[in-house]
Amino acid sequence: MLHYDWTRNRGQVTDNTVRQLLAAGKTWKSYVESLPSVAYTGGDVYPYSKHHNPFTYFSDVLNSPAQLNNLVPFSQFPADLANNALPQYSFIVPNLLNDAHDGTLAAADSWLLANIGPLIASPLFQQDGLLVIVFDESFDTDTQNGGGQVAMVVVSPKAKSAYQSTAFYQHQSTLRLMAQGIGLSSFPAAATTAPEMCEFFLSTGSGPLICNVAAANAGPGSASITWTTNVPATSQVEYGTTTAYGQSTVLDPTLVTSRSQRLAGLSAGTLYHYRVHSLNASGIETVSGDFAFATIASQDDLNGPPLDPGWWLTDPFGNSNPFALR
Repeated sequence: MLHYDWTRNRGQVTDNTVRQLLAAGKTWKSYVESLPSVAYTGGDVYPYSKHHNPFTYFSDVLNSPAQLNNLVPFSQFPADLANNALPQYSFIVPNLLNDAHDGTLAAADSWLLANIGPLIASPLFQQDGLLVIVFDESFDTDTQNGGGQVAMVVVSPKAKSAYQSTAFYQHQSTLRLMAQGIGLSSFPAAATTAPEMCEFFLSTGSGPLICNVAAANAGPGSASITWTTNVPATSQVEYGTTTAYGQSTVLDPTLVTSRSQRLAGLSAGTLYHYRVHSLNASGIETVSGDFAFATIASQDDLNGPPLDPGWWLTDPFGNSNPFALR
């Protein structure tokens, strides 16, 4: 989600969701309640609010008649759902009377029940769907971290039931989650480095989900490898100068969801490959895909730019991306 004055930025040419969706061959629509017409990019027509419809600002949409036709009134949503014609990515915007902005929370809840309830109950969604319900800002008096604390609800047959996180996330992580939900491996702008939200999901296989793998604090001869899992699990890192690895850290049997392991005795100015291992309480293991980092050439280079948090040389989920949802 982008944060700026929409009225001053008439067309955003920076990286955005639509660009990534099109590059991956994914379909999309923005279903907006009270939108005056298909492809409408004009100003507010109450209770429609343009700045709640970010797709009307993306250059990838404004410069393409085909993409403009994906801006549709929400009245099309029930028909698309009934005809199994929903796109792979749907962005749904209630109008100001039904989004709890000008109306009540009770009205918003009733709108969700009437309009989104059928989606959740549909066989297609029950197979592998992902629905994220989120607010864009908190109370006017809550401006912490730019917009205050907001509620977000994740609905999916793959999500943990009644789970509540204590972690700090921002909208960039939500954007990354939605992109991962349809199988994207490249994410727009700040979503690229935003923390993953895999803690909300059940393991798709028997082992834990591995997320947020990164290398940090690399000196001439050492580096720290960090990652998270959706359930408490053990920690171990394989590493080496090729994808054959050849070395590994000592297995840490402590069952945690966030961990860090230090690699020592590395050669300066060298590219290292690594992958991480975690076993859950049942002893079932998950192994990540391949990642890489480079040690600095000498101690003098410590004053240079910080280490890239990690390069994804392959999909870290291998061929079984746990978020490869429809």
